[in-house]
Amino acid sequence: MDFLVDWFQRTVGPLDIQVSGIHDIFVRGDVLCGTIHSFRPDLIPEYPFPPEIEEGIEISDAAAFRNQIAFDFLNDEYQLPYVMGIRAEARGPIN
Repeated sequence: MDFLVDWFQRTVGPLDIQVSGIHDIFVRGDVLCGTIHSFRPDLIPEYPFPPEIEEGIEISDAAAFRNQIAFDFLNDEYQLPYVMGIRAEARGPIN
């Protein structure tokens, strides 16, 4: 999995997004949004989002918000199905 983490870090590093493990890629939302922006800036034209985009969103909901945006784009553009709820994903693994 190190190669995947390294690839994501190289892809989103220029956007000042740090990736320290696989968990970061699929939970925080910023890695997926940054990756989409890097390859398809027509889908997410500005990332990181300007502060007014996430204004009023609780910190605890910010990851779910960013993941929702990323998965909505992936679903709309590539018909990638939603596998699980975004909020469940943002909470992390079930123990």
